[in-house]
Amino acid sequence: MSAPVHEVFRLPRARLVVHLDLPAETAQMLIARKSKRDYTDQAADLQEADRDYLDSVRQAYLELSSREPDWSTISLLDSDRLKSIDQVGDEIWSVVSGLLGTGKH
Repeated sequence: MSAPVHEVFRLPRARLVVHLDLPAETAQMLIARKSKRDYTDQAADLQEADRDYLDSVRQAYLELSSREPDWSTISLLDSDRLKSIDQVGDEIWSVVSGLLGTGKH
């Protein structure tokens, strides 16, 4: 296994990584709703269009999150429904405030 990126580039080690998790199927549905973008004439760019690629990247991040103690995963779905921005924000705040030792908004 290679050295962690913070060691390779002499960066400070993160005290917290918040991983926002979204299944590839849902991500592709949201991508299809986006308006036209300047960098492509396709509905989805090369990576966005490849479900297998998106699934493999998601699995890699879920694995990292499960073994790294400073990672916290927040699902963007509540069952099969997309969470609201406020719900996700509250969950992120809960994780961050726990690290900071405060629950105040």
